[in-house]
Amino acid sequence: MTFPTVKAMRNLFPFLAGLAFSNAVLAQFTEPRPEWWITNGTVRAVAVDTASGTVALGGSFSYAGPNNPFGAEIDLTTGLVRADRPRVNGVVNTAISDGAGGWYIGGLFSQVGGQPRSNLAHILADGSVGSWAPSTNNTVADLLMHMGKVYIAGAFGVVNGAIRSRLAAVDAVTGTLDPFWQGASNAPGTTYISIHLIGDTLYIGGSIGALTANSIPYTRSHLLACSISSGNVLPWAPQASASVTGLWAAGDTLFMVGNFTSIDGTSRNRCAAVSTAGALFPWDPQVTGASVSVTGLAIGPDRIHLGGAFSAVQGQPQDNLATLDRFTGAPLAQQPAPPSGGVLGLALSTDGTLLFVCGNFLSAAGQPRWNLAAYSTGTAGLEPLDVRCSGAPSNLSATSAGLFVGGTFTSCGGRTVNNLALLDLGTGSGSPLQPTLAFNGDVRSLASANGRWFAGGAFTAPRQRLLSLDATTLTLDTWNPVADGPVDVLVADGSDLFAAGAFTQIGGTPRNGLALLSTTSDTAQPWDPVPDGPVLAISVSGQDVHVGGAFSTIGGGSRRGTALLDRSTGAASGSLFDLDATGSCHAMHRVDSMLYIGGHFSSFNGAAVMNLARAHAGTGSMDTLFDAAGADSTIAAIAWRGSQIFIAGPFDQVGGQGRSGVAALDPATGALAPFDPALTSGPVLGLIAAGDLLLCAGGFTQAQGAPGRSLNVHRACTTTPWFTDADGDGRGDAGTAVLACDAPPGTVANDSDCDDADAAKYPGAACDDGDPYTVNDVGDNACQCAGSTVRLAVKAFLGGAYGPLPNIMADGMRAAGLVPTLEPYTALGFAHQGQGGGESIAPALLSITGNDAIVDWVSLEVRSATNPSSVVATRSCLLQRDGDVVDLDGTSPVHLFVPTGEYHIAIRHRNHLPVMTGLTRTLQPGIPVEVRFDLPGTATYGTNAQRDINGVTVLWPGDSNGNGQVKYAGGANDRDPVLVAIGGTVPTATTSGYVRTDITLDGVVKYTGPNNDRDRILQTVGGSVPTAVRNAQLP
Repeated sequence: MTFPTVKAMRNLFPFLAGLAFSNAVLAQFTEPRPEWWITNGTVRAVAVDTASGTVALGGSFSYAGPNNPFGAEIDLTTGLVRADRPRVNGVVNTAISDGAGGWYIGGLFSQVGGQPRSNLAHILADGSVGSWAPSTNNTVADLLMHMGKVYIAGAFGVVNGAIRSRLAAVDAVTGTLDPFWQGASNAPGTTYISIHLIGDTLYIGGSIGALTANSIPYTRSHLLACSISSGNVLPWAPQASASVTGLWAAGDTLFMVGNFTSIDGTSRNRCAAVSTAGALFPWDPQVTGASVSVTGLAIGPDRIHLGGAFSAVQGQPQDNLATLDRFTGAPLAQQPAPPSGGVLGLALSTDGTLLFVCGNFLSAAGQPRWNLAAYSTGTAGLEPLDVRCSGAPSNLSATSAGLFVGGTFTSCGGRTVNNLALLDLGTGSGSPLQPTLAFNGDVRSLASANGRWFAGGAFTAPRQRLLSLDATTLTLDTWNPVADGPVDVLVADGSDLFAAGAFTQIGGTPRNGLALLSTTSDTAQPWDPVPDGPVLAISVSGQDVHVGGAFSTIGGGSRRGTALLDRSTGAASGSLFDLDATGSCHAMHRVDSMLYIGGHFSSFNGAAVMNLARAHAGTGSMDTLFDAAGADSTIAAIAWRGSQIFIAGPFDQVGGQGRSGVAALDPATGALAPFDPALTSGPVLGLIAAGDLLLCAGGFTQAQGAPGRSLNVHRACTTTPWFTDADGDGRGDAGTAVLACDAPPGTVANDSDCDDADAAKYPGAACDDGDPYTVNDVGDNACQCAGSTVRLAVKAFLGGAYGPLPNIMADGMRAAGLVPTLEPYTALGFAHQGQGGGESIAPALLSITGNDAIVDWVSLEVRSATNPSSVVATRSCLLQRDGDVVDLDGTSPVHLFVPTGEYHIAIRHRNHLPVMTGLTRTLQPGIPVEVRFDLPGTATYGTNAQRDINGVTVLWPGDSNGNGQVKYAGGANDRDPVLVAIGGTVPTATTSGYVRTDITLDGVVKYTGPNNDRDRILQTVGGSVPTAVRNAQLP
């Protein structure tokens, strides 16, 4: 089985059948695979060799590497770029270590690792994106961490939705905005580019002019200092003639670089040193050059390393990189052999032995180094580290373990290649062994057959437009059927190789742009259809050879744009495949008996279409059931996989809907599918399906709004929802669903988290609800901490305080400030069970007025169903004026910890007779159990356990001595304690306090007169027979 190129292989039915898609893949292509390597140019051809698991890319490019734009980290132990770092969709201007193996980054971006981040992000040591997510409304230029805060400088005016002009501080853990620099403002066009902290003073360089801080206006010339403790602008104010783009400190010296040519009126060309007192030091490298710039600086113990674009330092020739005396600025005798282009950033290793350099260069010290190099600070010699980047890194930050590289590059950590690259089909990364052929022109077509790669194109070296190499060793073999013009299409089938292009002679034989070659011979085979115009597409299936292009005659017959040729003779069949007079076919793809035809045409066999048609492969009859969504420009490639037909080309719309470069259609109806990789800023030249992968190739540089050059890969799968797990507790936020085949970084399949900012909070997590009467506390689905308790919603009235209005009690004790904050029952000798006893409340609860005002403390008892005299648990709680018995928070039902089961419920008060339910209640965690002691219909234990007042039942008042009965006369009566309380001799006297003898609970003990306490005792025993006794109805 052989594999065609992007242009031709997409059309080969045996190739597709060989990939065994029919049963293996039925899902949609929904998941981008950004881990696949990209190139730095245009990919014109893609081919697959399943035997070796290799993908070949051909085109016009010199580099292939990871799709890791703008930010990458190099492992300094292995010298390799870490593959687990998240992709950033915009420029990274600065990175600082978090001290734990991760990085804080700042720049101009909106996503990191697929997660929304507005110009600031935290990359953790494991490569995941941290939950830290402060936001700015414009570029972040520099970061600095100090005492748990990250200081931010840039061009922004808003941080976390609050005004902060060009400077701010946020918490290093939470991202919360600090008050620092609040209220400050800057003139339009101001940017703070570089910051450095010495003690309490923050030094700032940038493009700075007028500003106001703490309501005081200032004028500065590109340099500024402020106190981080007060936010006050300090007097330090050297005057630079233009912007300062970098600040570094050593002791009391600040070194700076930028676009200035003078400091305080004294000549300093792009670099200078000033003291923390503001004085200009003599240090002056005097860099010069045709277009001079100084962009980077690194400070060693006795030297300064300077980088930029210059040709001399203090009159001595030195290009782009120099090592200077730290105190005089003079070049040292030992200088590094410089890079071949400008230097943009420098960093020293933590031990000071290595100098890392990045910029715009392809060599350093005469050796290949693509935009990144390392030098020994001891010898100034080039180090072995060779990490190649495509594009310009501009900033570096080093720790002992890693080097973070930021800038405008599109890839870092790849390989230099020459128009041909090999990738691993399983991982998408570069194969260890790469071709080293010296192509002098682009590769336009590729094919694989019999353990060999075949390449065609516009090159004339190392072969004339066609060559073959061993698929294992990648050595060039002797096969050499020279073509006199570019070969744009190759399709391999067995030992046959069909070729099309702009040649007139190939394999030693005249051929007009179409030929059949043998993989074992340099000579063209006799097959010669002689088209009169370009052939742009080939599809081979058995004896059928379908070709497309811009011809009008081929194979001895009149055929416009498309034709079916006999594989043996090259003759055109009698079947009609006919485009409009000006149309051309650029793509063909056969599936069983049907042929998909794409290109630039408005009709097929006389029927109106829009650049796409489907016809019977044998007869040419158009399939009218396939009403394809037309593209607004040429369809250059077609592929089929699973349940979709894919088209590619330079179009912007398909079926009237936006689709840039690639679209998917329903293969039965031609209706447009949702798939939309949005490949822009360059052409899409081809498609190929391999296993469960769809590979899109071309010259585009953007994919779905993010950098993605030349190759875009999607995986077909049955997608699963994944949820962001910001706090790393293994549970995700249900509101952050992302559909993907595999878990994106930082996501999990579990969506049950109720607080994704706190790893200790999730349903079922152990917690403490603060209630000492609960155990086994866990978080519920709303992250509310709840212990294993039962809850009782009890309503009861105390007869002493009830009335005169119905369903309300007086709260005179509360109004008099007599109700204690600590439960009274322990002091009175009540027996507590379970977690009962010692309950207390906040004093503020006693300030509540109205129906929810507190009348007094009561005690609830949970009693055994089988032995009601046995108290299982007690709870002191609060009784409100409207009869509600509430817990210690003043609002909740009462919580008690008892096992699930059947229980009697009783309520006690310190000078009323207790009452207990006559029937048991089922208690279990969940919905509160309601007990209405205020309703006459509620069955209670015993006889006349409560008093009925106009249909409201109330507890019997009057047990002033707490012996469980109310007596008016005789021994141990309750009337005498009232008389004793007021003095015992003057019955009209009164006393106040929180005492048992205050039967009416108004805060005053009275023996005679209105609302006296003696009458309530008499009423309880019957009112007419003072010797009667009323006993508590409890077992």
